[in-house]
Amino acid sequence: MKRLVYSLIGLMAVPTIAFAECVQFVAPPMVFDRPSWSELETFEASKDLNDNVDVVQTIAGTGQGQLNIDQYSLVIDKNGQSASDLLAEIRANLSGVVFSGSSYTKVEPLDPASKALWNSSDYRGAVLVFTLASIAGVFDAETGAVVVSCETPTDFLFSTVKVGSANTYSSPGWHPVSGNRAFGVRDNGDDSLTIFVKAADRVVDAGIFATPIVPNEKIFGQGHKVWLHMLDNLKTRYAARNPRQVGVFSQHVDF
Repeated sequence: MKRLVYSLIGLMAVPTIAFAECVQFVAPPMVFDRPSWSELETFEASKDLNDNVDVVQTIAGTGQGQLNIDQYSLVIDKNGQSASDLLAEIRANLSGVVFSGSSYTKVEPLDPASKALWNSSDYRGAVLVFTLASIAGVFDAETGAVVVSCETPTDFLFSTVKVGSANTYSSPGWHPVSGNRAFGVRDNGDDSLTIFVKAADRVVDAGIFATPIVPNEKIFGQGHKVWLHMLDNLKTRYAARNPRQVGVFSQHVDF
């Protein structure tokens, strides 16, 4: 399989490089091939992307236990829409695409500055917060922040970060995992598009997760359910565009 020849380090040196992508999409059928996730396993975002970032949670630096590598994908008819336009549509509706109908709640920008950046065409550096558990109208039970560490017209990359320490939306503290997750769309060249998410991460070795009460497998299992649910949401959202060829790959390996 042809490898990406442009490193993420080079990509991060400038705001946008039109001829490169943040990650390599692994075409199904997916099998265990750790090098196909190497760009996500080794990449470390810059703390300077956003002043709100206290710590960039890296796989090697703040991760513990096994490494999770995964990819979830879905093919739909193109219907005259470009890969970049579909990604922009998904990004504009990301909270609903990921969480609609689930026990989880939302993903939204951290503050007005990140909201303005996230809604712009050059959104690298925006910080978003995932609310992973809450009691509606009462309090957030688990939150986690990410920073956009790479963006191109057809994909973008979230890297987990620590922002504050209060476990609230404005000060979420440690994200439960350390690593990187990409969202992307690829043009298949046959009037179809592939929507995908791809990640490499480990449970964070900090805060309440430093000595995990919940086993790593349980944490990874909950994440797996989120992305399977996202695929269901996408199938519903694009039901008129013949959703098909669902790709699901998730494996945990020794780090």
